Amino acid sequence: MNSRTFISFEHHKKDRAIWLYKQITAAGFPSSNEDDFGAGSPRQEMSSAIRDCNVFVALVTPEYTRAQAPKRELDYAEAFDKKIIAIFLGLPSRDSSAEPYTA
Repeated sequence: MNSRTFISFEHHKKDRAIWLYKQITAAGFPSSNEDDFGAGSPRQEMSSAIRDCNVFVALVTPEYTRAQAPKRELDYAEAFDKKIIAIFLGLPSRDSSAEPYTA
């Protein structure tokens, strides 16, 4: 059985999403993300891709947590009981003396 991965991201980290997409597909796992559907594509196409995925990967950034589209994607993945992997990028650490990662 092929595992299909859906990568959810906010456009500020598109470069990271593309890098991850290339790594996952190079390893032989089919993958999709919102760029596969083009601008203005119906939500139904994206919803179908999320519904059909085995693993939902969220590239979580401060912008991701404020944007509506990623929240809808994550809610949809949760509603269909998808395995969710959250990768946190650019969030401050719990140690207030540490500098936040801002790559």
